[in-house]
Amino acid sequence: SDLQPVTLDLFSPDVQHLLIAGDSRCGKTSFLRAYMDAVTRVSRPDEVQFHVVDIRRGLLDAVPEQYIGAHAMSAADVEASVAALQHTLRARVAPAGATRRELAERSHVTGPELVLVIDDDDIIDSYALRPLVASVAVAWDMKFHVVLARRPANAAFDGLATALVSASAVCLEMNEANRSLVRSRPVTLPPGRAHLLERGEQPLLVQLLHPSAEAKQPGESEVSTLEHAG
Repeated sequence: SDLQPVTLDLFSPDVQHLLIAGDSRCGKTSFLRAYMDAVTRVSRPDEVQFHVVDIRRGLLDAVPEQYIGAHAMSAADVEASVAALQHTLRARVAPAGATRRELAERSHVTGPELVLVIDDDDIIDSYALRPLVASVAVAWDMKFHVVLARRPANAAFDGLATALVSASAVCLEMNEANRSLVRSRPVTLPPGRAHLLERGEQPLLVQLLHPSAEAKQPGESEVSTLEHAG
């Protein structure tokens, strides 16, 4: 309403995960590309690694190769990638007896922030991603984040999407043809427009950043990904 930018810092305790819901051709993949590119502009490869599930291959060249920990583009790739990621996350579980300070500083974790980016989650076998469901609620302790984009249809049968909703993930709701993921009624919006839904806040109408838009330069503390829509 005031045409000011809105920032989403995925690596802050207040955000952690992002759920993007909308019908076909509403701009979900374009926003994923823009967000991933923006993160690489403020983070080094040793600070963040993307694990990408991308059956339709819309994110192939989204970021430089050194930022990609894994890129699954088939059902077999997804299973292997999930198994490897699950093994990594097990090693990041806080040890028994860890102090409050150690937990707050996450000193038991070595390595970069891990961001699982899933495009078109609705065409992926939900059982393949189910092993990661248990990690969503304790993801902050493991420097693990999920950015998931899907159509809202049948989301109730998707364990990972349901876990994100239960964990109060920040949600971007775009054009909804049939139903909303987290609200009672669907909305009709032009491509690239969305409602930003955060726990305890009123829905905020925003215009999503396009991949060609200019991002902040390295060294700035946050990634600007949204701006208010008038």
